[in-house]
Amino acid sequence: MSEKKEKLDEQKQEEEDLFKDIEDWLNLDEEEETVSFKCMDCGCIDQVPTYIIGEFSYDLEEGEEVELECPECNGTLREAKESPEVKE
Repeated sequence: MSEKKEKLDEQKQEEEDLFKDIEDWLNLDEEEETVSFKCMDCGCIDQVPTYIIGEFSYDLEEGEEVELECPECNGTLREAKESPEVKE
């Protein structure tokens, strides 16, 4: 009976080590940088990760801004020019 328990404990430790390795590889412990975006329609503020902004700015012409869809009202989100208070 104790051999089974030891084997299960060993398997559990191996799984934990594997997930730790995956987290390290994916940099899941890093702080995510965000930019405040404000909805032009409802005024809600949303924090958008910089990698998302990079994806949406790929095809923009010079001088164009990234526009995203508001999660609250489906309106247009644009980068907030001032540092608005974020309501969480």
